[in-house]
Amino acid sequence: MAKAKPLAVKSMPYLYRAFIKRSLDNSSMGRLQVYIPEIAHPEHADTWISVRYLSPFAGASNPYDSRPKPQQFDATQTAFGFWMVPSAIETEGLVGFINGKINEGVWLGSFFQENVNFTVPGIPSAMTYQGPSPGAEKNKWDTKPKLRPEHKPMADALKRQGLFVPSKTDALGNPQSDAKYDAIRGTTTSGAQRESPSRVFGILTPGQHQFVMDDGTMMDVPGEGKTIPPGIDQGIRLRTSRGAQVLLNDEKGLIYIINSSGTAWVELTNDGKMDVFCTDDISYHSLKDFNLHVDGDINIQAKGSIKIRAEGNDGININATTGDFQMKAKNYIIQADKDGNLITGGKTVVKAARIDLQGGEAKEAVPPELLSQADNVSVLDSVCTRVPEHEPWLGHEDKKVLPLGEGLTPSSAWT
Repeated sequence: MAKAKPLAVKSMPYLYRAFIKRSLDNSSMGRLQVYIPEIAHPEHADTWISVRYLSPFAGASNPYDSRPKPQQFDATQTAFGFWMVPSAIETEGLVGFINGKINEGVWLGSFFQENVNFTVPGIPSAMTYQGPSPGAEKNKWDTKPKLRPEHKPMADALKRQGLFVPSKTDALGNPQSDAKYDAIRGTTTSGAQRESPSRVFGILTPGQHQFVMDDGTMMDVPGEGKTIPPGIDQGIRLRTSRGAQVLLNDEKGLIYIINSSGTAWVELTNDGKMDVFCTDDISYHSLKDFNLHVDGDINIQAKGSIKIRAEGNDGININATTGDFQMKAKNYIIQADKDGNLITGGKTVVKAARIDLQGGEAKEAVPPELLSQADNVSVLDSVCTRVPEHEPWLGHEDKKVLPLGEGLTPSSAWT
């Protein structure tokens, strides 16, 4: 078969529909190789045209303000902008040509494929073939597309976090009605097809990371002079493909943060509560005071021990201004290395099966054990199992100890 040759086009005065055929750009400027049906062949690379990526917001500081001091930051330029180059092959878009020159092509924007935008931007829930779950795009080969497949990566993430507990099945494989959904922190309605005109805005990357700004479903049209109540899922959500999430929810007035495995989360409620959960340690370290003041009760319960150590001259001061001071234990030991004082304003009652004064053997108090903080540089030992410090702190569970980037050799930096 004869090799196709590009048409000898002298001018490109119009806007043209184009399809991405190659997105690899060695200069890392977002250049694309595209096929334009009017002048090229989809299978012959020598007929494709190179176009530049046009960002809606991009730039750099004035190049004439730079100075010949290549090692200094303030002598070079700073770049800024919005970087989102379409990379999927066969993505359909619109191209134009500056002054009609074929060598000055510009990728102006992309089209969604017809009805393939359900998951954008927030991967909303739907009735899927696997039951109620985050929904994926419908398969074009499905002859009865009343349902859609489950978005497995997002469903798996929510299951791992405990925000979506699917129903169990009986011995015949039939699903039961015991599924548990969190339709605030887990599943969502934030998708492009929820209503028209859409009140959902945001970004979904090819790797399925999402940034959602949802104005919420407008439930009722408010009367004159009345404010619009928050709609369903109104708020901002930043969530990774594996489920790590920051949620600012206006519908319920809460802020919620969770890691991808569900082993730690924090929530600030609209009523003013702060809930914190983790499966491992919670560690605080202040270089000055740590103040805890409540107008209600303080409740502390530990399945293990409670250790308190004071190193200052003022020691430990506990004061009950009106109520009783109660202590109860299997055994108690009170020891002072110097003087001891016991003063009561009323009577004192001492009752025991046996009382030895200056007789018998007294058991000495054992102070809390000081634990070595091997990763620290300022706090080297403490009764705490973990003491965070000012960065760089080597006690982080996850860290990269060597930088990776341009001109840097990848190494075993992941630990």
